[in-house]
Amino acid sequence: MERVGVTFSSVDLLQENKEIMIGNDVWVGANAIILDGIAVGSGSIVGAGSVVTRDVAPYTFVGGVPAIAKKKRFSDEQIERLLQSRWWDWSTDKLRKHAPGFADASRFIEEVLMRNEDEP
Repeated sequence: MERVGVTFSSVDLLQENKEIMIGNDVWVGANAIILDGIAVGSGSIVGAGSVVTRDVAPYTFVGGVPAIAKKKRFSDEQIERLLQSRWWDWSTDKLRKHAPGFADASRFIEEVLMRNEDEP
């Protein structure tokens, strides 16, 4: 009987599984495939049926086979402010308090993030 798992190599030449990193508030469409070792940045959207073969920048919409960046969801400045805010770590009470601002990123950044930098 043949033994399974025997190797004749003294070094590991092939990493079989690489970790996939998915950021906060990421939407992944139905039947999308994200390959091993890929990082999908916070706030990104992966279109349905897409095959993600490269890292995805934060707040970017990607789609296709292979997936390519279609557009950024917000301006570079807005993306930076949203990432710095780490709003996904906020308490439920704070999220509930500021919920109306989530519908408009510009309003949220201006009215919430710019005015409440010291608020926990």
